[in-house]
Amino acid sequence: MMRILRILGSLRLTLFGIVLIATGVLLNIYIPGNPDLFISGPVGFLSLNLLAAIITRPQMRRQHALLLFHLCLLALVVVVFLGRLTHFKGQVELTEGQWLEAANLVTVSSGPWYHNILTDIQLQQGPIQVAYTTQNYRQKTHSQILLTSAQGVTEAAMIDDNNPLVIDNYRFYITPNKGFSAILRWVDLAGQTVLGAVNFPSYPALDFKQKQQWVTPEGEKLSLRLIIENIADANNNWILSSKVSKPRLDVIVNDKVHTSLFPGDSMKLSGGELQFMQLKMWMGYYINYDPNSRWIFLIALLGVLAMSLHLYGRQVNAPTLVRKLVAVEK
Repeated sequence: MMRILRILGSLRLTLFGIVLIATGVLLNIYIPGNPDLFISGPVGFLSLNLLAAIITRPQMRRQHALLLFHLCLLALVVVVFLGRLTHFKGQVELTEGQWLEAANLVTVSSGPWYHNILTDIQLQQGPIQVAYTTQNYRQKTHSQILLTSAQGVTEAAMIDDNNPLVIDNYRFYITPNKGFSAILRWVDLAGQTVLGAVNFPSYPALDFKQKQQWVTPEGEKLSLRLIIENIADANNNWILSSKVSKPRLDVIVNDKVHTSLFPGDSMKLSGGELQFMQLKMWMGYYINYDPNSRWIFLIALLGVLAMSLHLYGRQVNAPTLVRKLVAVEK
């Protein structure tokens, strides 16, 4: 049994395990589906290799600090792997006043063991303001988020460029993507009302391209073009917000401007009536979920401390070892 453990804990197999992990990472990049499964085998193999090395090497067990360092390495490998199995990365765009819903989430990547609990979070987008200097250099972004507890208590939280929103191990980061959103109200011939928002391209990065395609609930295809005054000031600092004077929404049908709508205006279309209610802002968020990240930091910190103690002990014991060697030679 010990012979098998010595073979399993050999340095050659350690190098082989590292090569397997590198191969799994490459497969993770180039093969779609559940690529984390390509890493599970190599990580398990390398964990057994490290555990076998600890068991079969007495000198490692005698040096407690060195043993603790290797145990931290083993724990780090396992925790990082579990993090990959349960992680989630996604994106979402929220308009002022909009609630977070699962249907709005765009998944970038997720582990096979990930369980979505975002739907349990009562999160609503509040006011958005972005400060700019001259020449349209973004300075500070402030996005207010309203969180409602299970007891119905609402609290306001502020997200900026340096401070994400952290809730239930989810981290919400603001992105440079933000812009205007037209709030539309549709009333069909039966009197049924539908309220929604159309997000226009990022502003001011794409200020020349404020166009969007929209399909009415009755299936009619429309082109919408947002016309706003030039709020950017080349000579002074300025604030990007939904407080824009006289925004205009051009409704284009068959490549021709059918009607120009200002907030509150409405128009008749086949199948119903369209009303441009108001103009708001939308903000893009990057969402990261990794419940094991705090443990990774603590384990890594403990490992560094253990290795420091080990190196310090070797330095302290070095003069004693030299004296023993001199005594033997005499």
